[in-house]
Amino acid sequence: MTAPSKNWSNIADTQIDADSPLDTTLLTALRDDLVHIKEWLGKDYTAAQNHSHDGADSAKVSMANVSRTGGVEVFDDFTRDVLVGWTNVNSGAVVVAADNGAALITTGASGTYYGIGAGICKPFKLSGGAVITFEARVKKATSAPHQCVIGVLASNDRSASDTICFDTATGANWKAYNSSGGTTTTTDTGVAPSTSYQALKIIATASSIAFYIDGVLKATHTTNIPTTSLGAVCIFENNSALSYYLDYIGCSSSVRV
Repeated sequence: MTAPSKNWSNIADTQIDADSPLDTTLLTALRDDLVHIKEWLGKDYTAAQNHSHDGADSAKVSMANVSRTGGVEVFDDFTRDVLVGWTNVNSGAVVVAADNGAALITTGASGTYYGIGAGICKPFKLSGGAVITFEARVKKATSAPHQCVIGVLASNDRSASDTICFDTATGANWKAYNSSGGTTTTTDTGVAPSTSYQALKIIATASSIAFYIDGVLKATHTTNIPTTSLGAVCIFENNSALSYYLDYIGCSSSVRV
């Protein structure tokens, strides 16, 4: 291990009291200590690993284990009586049921849709070795939705051209769905929306996307994986009024982009 370019100098109290001269020895010690500290706080990590003033080799941190990018996470379990940080998507109404910590999302009349989206907050992107993990827990309160889109999208639009999500139509099963530039890959999961809560989970990398329902793997896709920035979105549409409960929604990425 390479030592710092300047050793740490232990300056005694007697060198800096009122009766001590400001001599070359003291000035040199102050300069060397400043260089040593700058190397520790700066980017010369190798030179700063050996800190004799903290004990022999006390700062042995493997730089291979240090992340300089960090990750990012968005999560809401809807325990407040108002929605905070979400953008309303098109027509309908939304009520947060404070008594059970769920967002009760209700569509408007026939042919309309409603949902919540992360708006301009799109911190998720499959680059730099990122792993995106999305999960939401939902159940229907009334009739089956005409269309339901839950996942990460490039815009607050159910027809976004770059998506990784679960999608369903009237009377249909949940579909594992992703698209890049409008070209899609879809798998019928064989599981229909339910009046009991279902946990919908997605784990995505640049080479594959895994779709889970209640912890069971339902599909793995390796084509049409989007490379654009994505945000968490949940949208419902119906031929008549529809209510859907969203217990929680969360998304995280191992790399901040």
